Amino acid sequence: MKRRFASIACVCLCAALLCLSLAACGSAASDGEIYEKCSAAETKTNAVTRYSAGVTIRLDAAQKNGTSKDKISSVATLVADLDASVCSQKISNDFNGTKVENEVYYEGGYQYYVTPDGSFKYAVDETSAMSGARSVAAFGFTQKWFDGAAIAENGDGSFTVTTRVPASEVEDMCSSYLALFDNYTGAQSTFDRSDADVTVKVDADGYIGGVTLDFTADAENANYGAASISVSVKIEYFDLTGAASPTPPDGYLDFPTYDEFSASSGDGSGDSADSGDDTASAGDDEEFLSEEDAAAIDAAFELFEDDHVTPVVGYAEKYAAACEKYGKDTIDSIIAVIQMFGSVNNN
Repeated sequence: MKRRFASIACVCLCAALLCLSLAACGSAASDGEIYEKCSAAETKTNAVTRYSAGVTIRLDAAQKNGTSKDKISSVATLVADLDASVCSQKISNDFNGTKVENEVYYEGGYQYYVTPDGSFKYAVDETSAMSGARSVAAFGFTQKWFDGAAIAENGDGSFTVTTRVPASEVEDMCSSYLALFDNYTGAQSTFDRSDADVTVKVDADGYIGGVTLDFTADAENANYGAASISVSVKIEYFDLTGAASPTPPDGYLDFPTYDEFSASSGDGSGDSADSGDDTASAGDDEEFLSEEDAAAIDAAFELFEDDHVTPVVGYAEKYAAACEKYGKDTIDSIIAVIQMFGSVNNN
């Protein structure tokens, strides 16, 4: 259950992470001038309504007691047509050699999922489904990002900016990337982050072509112990000309609803989620979530407010009851994904 739930959560996570980034630059321009140039590029990129982009996140983690070294990565691509409110995403996650690939496509009030466990559709309102895609370049550049920055300008009007951004200025963004570590370990960590080395590339047409971000963190994690983590993030814009077109998965209109798909595991309950559609036929007999799995997920979500981050009143008692009923490892694993999801969507 942990792997299946995490694989879906990583879809949401990666879709949201695709719209996060940072900045950096080397010449005689002042910090203020560099900021203005990068800010103008961010504004111009955000005005695009049809585009394709990608993000690669790589984490190298090592236990400080020397017993474990782990590699965690997530590679996501997004193609969006904002005017038509359609977007497609493909995500490939590698958790220390275990690869999981997912695809999600949004159109007309439904997200269509293709996961290792099968395919299904889920009713989602347009605002929620397209919120990440609409933030084409959601870096939120501020002057503080470019204190001491350097810029290298080319004759064709393109330029590259490099800078070192204080950790306090990119706290939420870095937390979003580090959520991959919590998802891998199944427990929430506390992090002590370094400042971030950032590079911003702007093309000759004045659009952001790519951004890289590198930083390190010391972590304390109940399941993993004390850890040292290095993080490398690369954001690329593949097409900003309007030529990109979201592509739906094969046979997506015939996907069963989430309820029907979960019910096809054999328990017949089908009440782990409200898809809002009872018209599609059940898929096959492949297991997705059992009734108990779904109940455990519901119990974990009930431990937090709607922001998925703030604990509810009486959290300790409710958490203990959930652990007793469904198992501490199961609840902690689900909580890690819930908080990961919340950290991304509350940026």
